[in-house]
Amino acid sequence: AGAPTVSQESADGSDFQILRRRVIYVALVLGGLRVISHVAASYVGYHEVQESLEEIHRMAPAFVPRKALLLVQPPGINMQFVLNVLMHLAVPACGYFGARQSNKQLLCCFCGCSGCASVMITLALGTSLALQGGLGMLEPTLEDWLQLCDPSPCMSLETNAQKVDCLAGEGWRTPAYDSGVHLASDCPQVFVRVADTVDVAVEDEACVYPKMGEQCGDPLRRAYCASMQDQGCGAANALAKCVPVEVEGKPLACEPVGLPLKPEEMCQPIEKNVQGFAAAAKLAPELIGRIEWMMKVNCFLMLPMVVLSCLATYWGATLYSKMDAGYATVGEPSFARTQMSHVQPVQAPAHGDAAAKPTIE
Repeated sequence: AGAPTVSQESADGSDFQILRRRVIYVALVLGGLRVISHVAASYVGYHEVQESLEEIHRMAPAFVPRKALLLVQPPGINMQFVLNVLMHLAVPACGYFGARQSNKQLLCCFCGCSGCASVMITLALGTSLALQGGLGMLEPTLEDWLQLCDPSPCMSLETNAQKVDCLAGEGWRTPAYDSGVHLASDCPQVFVRVADTVDVAVEDEACVYPKMGEQCGDPLRRAYCASMQDQGCGAANALAKCVPVEVEGKPLACEPVGLPLKPEEMCQPIEKNVQGFAAAAKLAPELIGRIEWMMKVNCFLMLPMVVLSCLATYWGATLYSKMDAGYATVGEPSFARTQMSHVQPVQAPAHGDAAAKPTIE
């Protein structure tokens, strides 16, 4: 095997130039796509969040006051926007200038960061798709639960006692009124509280705070909490209806907590919580739709980013290896130079002279 031939040297140089152009092009496209993705995500996110907050403010102003709407600033060309754009262009710039100037350090940064970005974006894309699938499966159940626990019908009853009894629910406690309108046992116990005008120390009630040697006077509440004991009282504890209690010589017990024995006489509705939950029940379908739309936009923008980042990693690493092998110095293909011969015109010989021969310079 001898030295590389002229044709081999020419082919290697041509492949190097093609690969360098590929890296330059993918760096330009990647940089443009990063900026477009950032701008699109900023504008879509702003409009979706702003419209969602306005809807929540309209339905539940106590949770989202008018001042909160001013905290969401519209995207614009400011210092933060410029810095974000420069950050998104930093890695593509390394690839562009690294390929143009045959700089191995910049090219190493380009392909390394692109490789990390491809892995991170792939994980984010997979997570987003999984969340969309989970949200699609959870959406009907969540909407049904919100509708089931909507406290609005309770607030339309006549007296405060009826409202409180309705909000306290049934199926897990003994209701005081047989009005036919009560929240289900799966609803959270967050809509009533002890009224400020009550002088009785409710802390002494076993239904409010479990006590050794005492039991809550409502057998339905005791039975409901006992049914949650095998689950560690977790579900009932999350609904603020029962609490796990350590009993000496016995396993963990699940006891009623929080609500007095006769809430219709001692409690009042928590208007803020009622208003907020009712708003959530009405806005849930729209808000979930907005979340799904934002996630789909992000997935649409991330998919080409994954492809381009993988190409940038592969082509950048290949170009780096060729530079490391010395191809960065390959210029135009070299050929052996030949000296051109200029033939002098033939002059007519003088009479009597020998015929002159043409000379070559």
